[in-house]
Amino acid sequence: MTRVVLGRSLTALSFPKSRTCLWDGRPAGEKLCIQLCSHRMPRLLLREKALRLAQRHARRCDASPVRCFFLGSVAVDADEEGVTVTLDRFDPGRERAADPGRVPAAAMPGDVLVPCSFSGQESSEDLIQSEAELTRSISVIRAHVSGRQPLDLCQLMKVKGRVSCERRGDAASFWLGWSSVCPSVRLDAQPVRPVPVIPTALLRSLSGAGGRRRGFVTMDQSRKLLLLLESDPKASKLPLVGIWLSGVSLVSNPHVCAWCLRFLFGSALQDRLVTSQEAPAPEAPRPRFLVRPSGFCRRTTLSCWSPSPPRARRPPSSSVGLPRPPPLGGWSAGC
Repeated sequence: MTRVVLGRSLTALSFPKSRTCLWDGRPAGEKLCIQLCSHRMPRLLLREKALRLAQRHARRCDASPVRCFFLGSVAVDADEEGVTVTLDRFDPGRERAADPGRVPAAAMPGDVLVPCSFSGQESSEDLIQSEAELTRSISVIRAHVSGRQPLDLCQLMKVKGRVSCERRGDAASFWLGWSSVCPSVRLDAQPVRPVPVIPTALLRSLSGAGGRRRGFVTMDQSRKLLLLLESDPKASKLPLVGIWLSGVSLVSNPHVCAWCLRFLFGSALQDRLVTSQEAPAPEAPRPRFLVRPSGFCRRTTLSCWSPSPPRARRPPSSSVGLPRPPPLGGWSAGC
């Protein structure tokens, strides 16, 4: 039993004794898919100013290829069905003690860091990222997803580029190549009947405030949901049955997928619960958790699960399966 503040009174929050069938799992709409790149692959935009600065820097260097960086940001597309990486700054990088490679010299929090090799002639090699680089990128993404720090979209994508430039008089021809790594975990989402939510100051603030906010969901003895902010210390101790988000219009919004990954793999969450809902034949019952996107549709609640049993396979170079999360009712997300 845990005490939390609800409104102005101190109330004892007791999770239901039975941890199965915590909500009505009967479908209330069409099945949806939650995946980072379910509708289209990420798009990349390189600004000409950054490219010209890289070209000027390469001309001044003796070595070829020149190792450098492009910096930018990741933004969700207007239709909320994909992401666009915009690279608008050039960074020549700098040497760092005890580090064999170069590191960005002017990176800011939230930046996308894209290492790039710049050469004066077209390369005949198709490989942009070596196996060792892919392995390192996968390890970094895993660390971000399972970590305790706030998770941003820029941490779920690792991009590397290769640029070749050939001058012909006053003109220049550029060859651009890119390789990216991102999570490939997919979840199916089924709208279900609305689950009552305990009225709190947080819930009231979400009804009128704009902007994107997110957190986790627990439940009381009467099987009503209690919303918790991601920064709430109680989120790491209370039994959690799902997540909530505000400021999204579609479940295909990549922020929904990113927050699902944190719920499934976050190492700070000590007690994650999934409930086995009965599935229509010939489907077998599969453990599920709740997603409540506040801006998607008023009072919409989604029940999410893995569309297929877990299987071990080597992920393609453009995507990465995530490590098996702590036991969740004998289930783990497929890769």
